[in-house]
Amino acid sequence: MLKIVAAAARVSSASAPGASVVEASLVSDGGGHFFADASVNGRSVRVLVDTGATLVALGRNEAVRLGIDYRAGQPAQSETANGTARVWRVKLDSIELKGMRLYGIDAAVHESELPYVLLGMSFLG
Repeated sequence: MLKIVAAAARVSSASAPGASVVEASLVSDGGGHFFADASVNGRSVRVLVDTGATLVALGRNEAVRLGIDYRAGQPAQSETANGTARVWRVKLDSIELKGMRLYGIDAAVHESELPYVLLGMSFLG
């Protein structure tokens, strides 16, 4: 089980108005991965919790589907398990997971496709 905790300074939750901390728990699948349904900028996505990722990461087609103008972001390179990847640094308006919504989340849009949105430390931290 994975517990995610967010401070009220960056989070909004209808289920815990006025609370100083909001928590969400996830249970791993048979392979030890933590998947969840979430929303990015108000649109549904499937995420994979990735504590090894500095930023939330998503593929180019997912960014387009979510209405993110990633080419307006800052071009950069990212070191991944598969080598160096070209990315665009962007700021997501919001990410919501299990009633916990955080705003202004740094993310990287990869030129290549990713099978899931990777929920990195820019959200988890």
